[in-house]
Amino acid sequence: MPSRPQSFMKIPVLLTHWDPGMYPGHPLPLIPELVINLLAYGHVVLKDVDLFMNERIVPYLTEDPGHWEAFASLIGTKRITVLTPDPSRGLDPTAPFFSAAQDHASRHTFAGQP
Repeated sequence: MPSRPQSFMKIPVLLTHWDPGMYPGHPLPLIPELVINLLAYGHVVLKDVDLFMNERIVPYLTEDPGHWEAFASLIGTKRITVLTPDPSRGLDPTAPFFSAAQDHASRHTFAGQP
């Protein structure tokens, strides 16, 4: 008997297009996009820097309290994971994004160049 394919619903989707430099010019609003992806994949993963450094997402969450409440409610379902840096990296908690960028730059090269 052939084995059944694994359900795609068990694999979370990482929304990478939220990177501040790649976010579409006319995106779906944040909450509907999250709901659509939750319905399609069952679990959504976001990088903290993509979410909170995005020039369109931050105003969306802060200008209308209802948007923040809906976002917090979706996070509360535990079906959305916001990836944050590993604490063992020793990043500066007062400037986490800048500190992560400095750490990344010190350990990685661009196209093989130091």
